[in-house]
Amino acid sequence: MLRRFAISVLLSAAIAALAAQPPATATGNSATSVKIAKVQQILDAMSFSIQPGGINLTSTDQSQFDTMLGPIAESYAAELDPANKAWNRSHPKWPRVVDSIKGDVRTTMLAKIPELARRTNVTIRDDFSSRVTEGDLDAALAFFGSPEGKRYLAFERTLDIIMSDGMKSLMLMAAQNRKVDPPKTRSEAVLKERTRLLGLSTFYHMTQAQFEQAKAAHRDTTGFAGVGIMMGMIAILKDEALDGLAKTYSGDLGRFEEFQQSPDGKRFNAALFGATAALGETAGNDMKALQDEIRAKNIEQWRKTYRREVGIPEEAGK
Repeated sequence: MLRRFAISVLLSAAIAALAAQPPATATGNSATSVKIAKVQQILDAMSFSIQPGGINLTSTDQSQFDTMLGPIAESYAAELDPANKAWNRSHPKWPRVVDSIKGDVRTTMLAKIPELARRTNVTIRDDFSSRVTEGDLDAALAFFGSPEGKRYLAFERTLDIIMSDGMKSLMLMAAQNRKVDPPKTRSEAVLKERTRLLGLSTFYHMTQAQFEQAKAAHRDTTGFAGVGIMMGMIAILKDEALDGLAKTYSGDLGRFEEFQQSPDGKRFNAALFGATAALGETAGNDMKALQDEIRAKNIEQWRKTYRREVGIPEEAGK
């Protein structure tokens, strides 16, 4: 559970708040290079790759990042003296030790995020390329280059930002053991329109592709019920943003839905899901290695901090 939480924290910070190095240059024969260039053009247009630039965490991003690092730091703190049954959240020195650990974890993670972001770009790009044909790419580029396609991209970028902010808020609330307040409106029509908008998000359609693949393979699909619950909570948290988006694109939503439900649209979203699924495995391995690295580098110093704070003589800890 902690490993999956840490992955979400780090990827959320990398994708939503940080800019990384430029994507790796395509290698291989000219045909492959041309295809990779088209893929990168599409991913860039969809804001599905992290753009070149410097690291820039806003104050809000920094606050959310620090809050979500809490459970990670606490997991390390619990390892410092497992024989001491009193060493837990109720211990008066627990917050000071956890804050010290959190600072070390934050420093290491922020230093590693640019490389993780670069690997994210390459993994998504290469896997997506393997799942689409030249014809798929040409059709997508033609659509995205049209006036309607440009409005669709602008809509999706805004909607994905709303989704990302909503998911980060839910993660933050979970870390703080807070619940989502009831919706301000009781209008079924308004709530239905917000849900309709969220159903147009890239996240939703990638999740739908994942569900269909799991169902076809006769795998357990009960976990997908939580997606609807999560989207309902985001519809409450991001009510004003969603209402504004619906007003701006009220005349376009039907055509956007037609594109997403078309064979081309479904195939496109399925390819995006496959690419992000490949990313999940890579990110999981990266996070496991990073957690092990942080532990190996800092555990002895953290034990010294723990012993100093709780008043255990240095000789007794050896």
